[in-house]
Amino acid sequence: MENPSIDDMVKYYAPANDGNDIKKYRKILHDATGVNDDKKVKDFTPDEFDKLWHAIERMEGYKEGSIVEVFPVIQVHKDEAGIHNLNVKTKGWASKKECIALTKQGKLDLIVCRSSQGHGYLRARMGSSINNSLEKLVVKDHNKALNQERISQVQTNEEKIGVVY
Repeated sequence: MENPSIDDMVKYYAPANDGNDIKKYRKILHDATGVNDDKKVKDFTPDEFDKLWHAIERMEGYKEGSIVEVFPVIQVHKDEAGIHNLNVKTKGWASKKECIALTKQGKLDLIVCRSSQGHGYLRARMGSSINNSLEKLVVKDHNKALNQERISQVQTNEEKIGVVY
């Protein structure tokens, strides 16, 4: 849409056939901005544009939130009792208990579940990159995986040392 006015924007982005009350929407935007004609949005003063933006946010139910970095699990260690250590990308190995706490904080891309006996366990969420199964990430030799991670970290540190600034 090129050079829209408030009325053009409402008609295009909030059409009546989507269940919107376009008369009400237009009135709110015109009242909020003080622009009561077909002035093009590109010609709004910074103050008019700011008022338009905030009025749209209020109409659409915008709420300010926060950004939380969510980390994926890249490997797990499992024994006869189940999964007990998880390798979290950029953080390293952590216990199941630590990972349950991180998941509850929204920092891991997992779901906390409860067994019929009330024990907590972790599951990949539907649609995740590991297709709902941590079993695909099982590392056979946990100590070997830890050693490989240490070697990789040493190599990364050596590469950083070798860089001339």
